[in-house]
Amino acid sequence: MRTFADQCSSLPLSLQWPKSIPTLGLAAALTAAAAVLAIGVYLAFSGLIYIQGVEHNVIHTVQTLSMGQPIYTPPDAPPFDMTQYSPLYYVLTAGVLRILDVSPLDGSTVAAVARCVSLICGLALVALLWTMMRLRMPAGPALAVCAFAVVVSAPWYFLARPDALTDLLILASIGATLAMATAGDRTAHAWAVAAAVAAVLALAAKQNGVQATMILFASILWLRRWRLLATAVITTLIIAGIAWHLTTTFLGGEVKANAIDGLDNGVDLAKAIKHCYGPVLSAHAFPIALILWSALVWLKPRRRRDDAVLAVSLVVLLAFASLTALKLGSAENYYNLFLIVGAFVVGLWWNAARRAGRRNRAWLMATNIVPLYLLLSLPASAMLLGGRRVIAVTAPGSLTVAAPLRYEARLPAVEWIRQRLAGHPEWRVLCLDVGGLVLLPDVCVAPQLDLCTIVYERGVVDYAQFREMVADGAVRYVLAGDSSLPPTFLGASMEAYRPVRRWGTITLFEYLGNDVRAATR
Repeated sequence: MRTFADQCSSLPLSLQWPKSIPTLGLAAALTAAAAVLAIGVYLAFSGLIYIQGVEHNVIHTVQTLSMGQPIYTPPDAPPFDMTQYSPLYYVLTAGVLRILDVSPLDGSTVAAVARCVSLICGLALVALLWTMMRLRMPAGPALAVCAFAVVVSAPWYFLARPDALTDLLILASIGATLAMATAGDRTAHAWAVAAAVAAVLALAAKQNGVQATMILFASILWLRRWRLLATAVITTLIIAGIAWHLTTTFLGGEVKANAIDGLDNGVDLAKAIKHCYGPVLSAHAFPIALILWSALVWLKPRRRRDDAVLAVSLVVLLAFASLTALKLGSAENYYNLFLIVGAFVVGLWWNAARRAGRRNRAWLMATNIVPLYLLLSLPASAMLLGGRRVIAVTAPGSLTVAAPLRYEARLPAVEWIRQRLAGHPEWRVLCLDVGGLVLLPDVCVAPQLDLCTIVYERGVVDYAQFREMVADGAVRYVLAGDSSLPPTFLGASMEAYRPVRRWGTITLFEYLGNDVRAATR
């Protein structure tokens, strides 16, 4: 088998880079991917409170499920939880915690396990991508695409979030759809069932998993295989019905109020440009341009049925990411799977281009640019995305996460609070510090701080009972990462709270009654 460098040497001499460039590019890409994985493992076990993507919301829901409580409860009733995502990641992580015998109150360990679950799902995604690509191309391009997938998805596939699991299942559904497209009638039906099951599981992991179902149905319609459409529809309805029944029976009946109404964050084009479109284009402009070029020159004229599935996948993934990015709270991770599947298409095009020899100089010139991108740009992206993040959270001159950013910095405050709550089981704590949320999951209220604020301001949820609890002093303490409190939270006045203890940057406020409220007026 020819090496990655030998494959590039088939170019005309006037267009060839030095023969070592492709090999060096592949080596650089693999090194960058290894560095990103090392950073992911480091951050997972670092005790860092927060990496990105409101992890604490997800961790708290995992803890709630691990304590044997339902996760889809009325968001306007105590403890005012709002579980925004589908349940599969929570169930999987809670199951791992039970196997490892980890207490749900051990917030630091729960966070580490949740991040490791995502990391393993991310590695499984890369392994699946490798398997799919090796059916169509040599090892060199397949390795390069896998390395690219690891780097561009960072840090999302090692966060305590359902993204890695969801994308793994979407990719599995796409892989089954590719196999279905080229299989005979009997085998094709089996692959259609597999694709539909994976698609429903993707939706059960996170709502954007619906992309897998869209890709499956659109591909079958494009291929005009009507019997397969019936198989896919029936399978989808059966598996979705079972999933819905299990969720509402064992995890709580308020799925709509949480996982559907909780998505009503509003639309903001300016924030979408700032937090999603801008970061994606600034970091991945060249790969996106190359993906679009490859799709036009490789997929458009092809006659293979599986290439039609890839074309449908790219259209659905790009359109879905671009539209949903308009929602408040969106981020660049919405484009991860588009970039990964797009890199698959680039690999196919590159492999065809090096076989084309002198017949198409435009293709051949581009095959020189790809190794150079792997050599120079991809490692730079890994350093910017990963190295900068580590530097930002570590103590000066050390590889240890700075003490104020670790869960351990909150333990004295948590111990003090639990001692005071021991004789008053009716008292609750409002944790405006996200570390406290994870360390006090059994006694905190309104734990999804940012989400609660959004749905309250949009009128989706009325927190009247929360305001009553604050007014009555049932919310006894407020743990904050600042020396002062906001005037109000979810419409409840914070005037009756005064600071009583301080641990470093952490301040504890206690409800001191209506006399304090009157004295401030």
